[in-house]
Amino acid sequence: MSGIGRYIKGELSTLGLGLPMGSLENQASPRTVKSVGLFCRPEESRFFTEAGCANLVEWNARPFSIKEQFFSSPLLGKALKMTDTVWFPHWNVPVVFPKPKGIEMILTVHDLIPWTFPAYAKTLKSRLGWPIFLNAVRKADVIRCDSQATKDVLLEKVPEAKNKKIEVRYPNVLPAFLKDPVFQRTLRERPWPEKWNFEKGQYALYVGNLKPHKGIHFLIDVWMGLQSKLPEDVRLVLVGKSFGVQIPARGAGMLKIIALGEVSDEELWQLYANAKVFCFPSFAEGFGIPPLEALTLGTPVLSRNIPSLSVTSGINIYVAEGYEEWGKYLSDLMA
Repeated sequence: MSGIGRYIKGELSTLGLGLPMGSLENQASPRTVKSVGLFCRPEESRFFTEAGCANLVEWNARPFSIKEQFFSSPLLGKALKMTDTVWFPHWNVPVVFPKPKGIEMILTVHDLIPWTFPAYAKTLKSRLGWPIFLNAVRKADVIRCDSQATKDVLLEKVPEAKNKKIEVRYPNVLPAFLKDPVFQRTLRERPWPEKWNFEKGQYALYVGNLKPHKGIHFLIDVWMGLQSKLPEDVRLVLVGKSFGVQIPARGAGMLKIIALGEVSDEELWQLYANAKVFCFPSFAEGFGIPPLEALTLGTPVLSRNIPSLSVTSGINIYVAEGYEEWGKYLSDLMA
């Protein structure tokens, strides 16, 4: 499940739906609404129905598509008859969306990376997305930011957001059972899947995608520079839909890099719990769910010094900048 998928699942659990999740200590209490109306894709409707939400409106439109942005209003209006609050968990609020009177609109802003990270900031996609983002901010009554870092950037880039009610609300993404010592012990004692052709406890783990701000190419370059210093049996394991069975070009042909592609939640927990270190080389993040999951399962994290990670700081997190420093930490942690 993607990061935003985990976020949505966690937030809906606070509304009383049957979505068992744990919680970080949030700065804002969950809101009480008279009912929950969900506007979702057809392939997602069964998931929400099983969770206890009967008020569903199905709409098959890709995010940020013309269909979504200009032809969603009639069905949105139908969904809003079921509730007094509309929540957009991302900034793809339809441009053609006349918000009815008496309806409170909540918008979640995860980050502003499309307009602040150099590799994206001047692209056509970024330029086209900015008016859509501003439209969402202007229509919102309440803006929820995933971290204080995201709030700070929002107020810097969109000064008019100061007139809105802004909440810093940390994502409700940790299932309660992850903190259970018995569950964690089970993950470490569980038989190692034969399909994983690397040794248990002898790998560094990366969970994410190939987007430039994620820093995966930086990580691979660091790993390539360590080949002669690492034990023969250690591996760098890449998890995420972006990889499939393909290794990014920089790491192609390297025996010490393995691409697993997408895995189930159960497999992901097992991979976290048995890794020597979790690598989080992102140059920018709104929050950062993977390092929080890794730390919860007792695995040390090697990360860059980015503002949003201050909420996950602890004795098991190592902060490094640059190839040399990352190389030293990885060499020591994998020894």
